[in-house]
Amino acid sequence: SRRQLGRMATRLSTEQGLSTSKAPPEALKKLSVEDKGLPVSELLAQKPKEEASSGARAVPTGDAFWLAHYHALERHMRENKIKATFADELGRAQDQKDEVTSKREALTLAHYIFWNVIPDYRGRFICLADVERLLSQEQAAAALKALDIDNDGKVSLGDMREAVLAIYKSRKNLALTLQDSKTVIAKLELIFGTVLHVLAFFVYLIIFQVDINKVYVTLSSIILAFAFVFGNNIRNLYESVIFLFVVHPYDVGDVLLIDGVWHQVEEIALTVTMVTRWDGVKLWFPNVKLASGEVANVSRSNNRWEGFKVQVDISTPKEVFDQVDAAVGALFTAHPTEFSGSRLVVANFAGDPLKYTLCVWWEYGHTGHELRRMSEARHLLYMCVTAMLVKLNARYTLPRYDDPNQEAYAAGRIKGEGASFMPQFMHSPALPVKI
Repeated sequence: SRRQLGRMATRLSTEQGLSTSKAPPEALKKLSVEDKGLPVSELLAQKPKEEASSGARAVPTGDAFWLAHYHALERHMRENKIKATFADELGRAQDQKDEVTSKREALTLAHYIFWNVIPDYRGRFICLADVERLLSQEQAAAALKALDIDNDGKVSLGDMREAVLAIYKSRKNLALTLQDSKTVIAKLELIFGTVLHVLAFFVYLIIFQVDINKVYVTLSSIILAFAFVFGNNIRNLYESVIFLFVVHPYDVGDVLLIDGVWHQVEEIALTVTMVTRWDGVKLWFPNVKLASGEVANVSRSNNRWEGFKVQVDISTPKEVFDQVDAAVGALFTAHPTEFSGSRLVVANFAGDPLKYTLCVWWEYGHTGHELRRMSEARHLLYMCVTAMLVKLNARYTLPRYDDPNQEAYAAGRIKGEGASFMPQFMHSPALPVKI
């Protein structure tokens, strides 16, 4: 508020030995003349200009520099009658909406949390001591663990954005899962309610002393026709209920590998599941098919492992493998959020007795459910290994190629007078072969 800003300016001026009277120094007067009517953000971004004369007073630095900005800001607020503060606007926004409903709002919330928890606005990280000022030790440790994406003991603005966005996606998927579960349960209630009413109908007949044996033939015919028409659907419905509520292999938002293809669950119904393929195509899979097939849930799996192989000559020294392993380790250290650090660089048999297969295996820092993120990390590792192999001059020479039909072709060539009628290119010792 303006009153707090004035007290802060008075305290700083007392510490620096500056005057707090209504007549500010020359440097502050220059701020007030040219900065009138500017927005607060532009006002704070400006610096005092030095006077052209050699005898001008020195521009304040350090706390005195910020004191000049505080005086100019207070004067700007008084002259323009600014009554609303950031806290007032924030409180009004909180009263209007208490839930985060979009990715943009989640990123805005991340910025708000970061700049309100960090003690110094010129700082870049939030430490455990900063969080303990607001929460207990146990809660602060749990909060820091949830927000520290790269596990380095401090939270940057990027970590805060990524953590809050991940929490938002998780809660959104949970809300969609609960919504689909309620829809499925409502359909089951309708089905069981219909069955109970049919059973109650027979009870009503008994209560009203109706002879059921007389209508047995008619009822049995109806039941037989019903079983013939809806028997398969009822069996599929029963298997779907067992699959969704007993096995429960996935939720909304989970990434599945169906027949080795990447799919993300969008909606779960009683008989079908709607998924989005990696290329954006929406597909509907019957739950019975998913129950009888092989489905891998990537989101519930451990960190993903991948690898690739490069063939090199058998004369490649051991130092090449060591240098590649060191380069991969340096890449993992530079990107701790993408890679866990576990890796394996070994030589394997290539099938050719004069070749090696350089195998590089690594573990991501996540389950691999985000295709773009995993592809970008894989690209970094491919380029790192390629650059190191080129730098170390690792080679792969093609094996010698001998045409086994060359001598036989030359022996069977037409000779004598008939050779003059042959095309010109057939007079060569052998046909040229390009590889």
